[in-house]
Amino acid sequence: MTKKKINVVILEARRQTMTKERGTVIVTGGSRGIGKATSLCLARLGYDVILTWHSSQEKADNIVSQIYEMGQKAKSFQLRLETDDIEEKFGEMTGWAKQPIVGLVNNAAIFESRTPFTEKSPEDLHQIFQVNVFSLLALCKAAFNPMAISKGGMGGSIVNLSSQVATFGGNRLLAYAASKGAVNALTLSLAREVGHEGIRVNAVSPGLIDSFEDPLLSEQFHPKISQIPLGRLGTPEDVAELIAWLISPKSSFVSGTIIPVHGAR
Repeated sequence: MTKKKINVVILEARRQTMTKERGTVIVTGGSRGIGKATSLCLARLGYDVILTWHSSQEKADNIVSQIYEMGQKAKSFQLRLETDDIEEKFGEMTGWAKQPIVGLVNNAAIFESRTPFTEKSPEDLHQIFQVNVFSLLALCKAAFNPMAISKGGMGGSIVNLSSQVATFGGNRLLAYAASKGAVNALTLSLAREVGHEGIRVNAVSPGLIDSFEDPLLSEQFHPKISQIPLGRLGTPEDVAELIAWLISPKSSFVSGTIIPVHGAR
């Protein structure tokens, strides 16, 4: 029997012996917007959740409290993707987990201001790629050992957050669009490389999502509703439900995909 077939047999045996606790999922940027909705959705499905925050521990701890009220365990960790040692931080997070790490949602990212690319400094471009691409890859690498069958893991699922601008471009959003294009390529390549370890890798590509807590910011999207055949903006929950499905065993043969959530726009 080949190594690949042995790993498949081991993975199936471990799936059959899993208890009601479905494992632990790490959600970066899990305290607001799509990350917040995803953290709560995963908890409702029975997962323990580790969520990271950048600037507001209060918001993160509020989500943790809500998850505990659902009967699941949760913990928040500050994570600065532009400067922190990812491997060290990941070790802190996995050290807390009471259940195996079975999922990673790479949600945290930074957006760029809408200015001509000629006005972007090398430092601006480097920061966007550091957070949106290089740190995401470092998180995937850190998640490999806890998930990989050959390392004693249960297998798992990685979901990366992309964007529709990676496919169609964005007006004066060159660096951000390019970084999300890199996320797409990374997703497809990594899925091929780690599939034999029982690790699935997919990306979710949102369109116009009303994830702003400030009503004034939300209003900027309203004129674009006429461009959406479904007649409304997307919600964080629309994206979170798909992410949770991709994390769950219900999508066990789905890997190497980039799934749009755009209302047919």
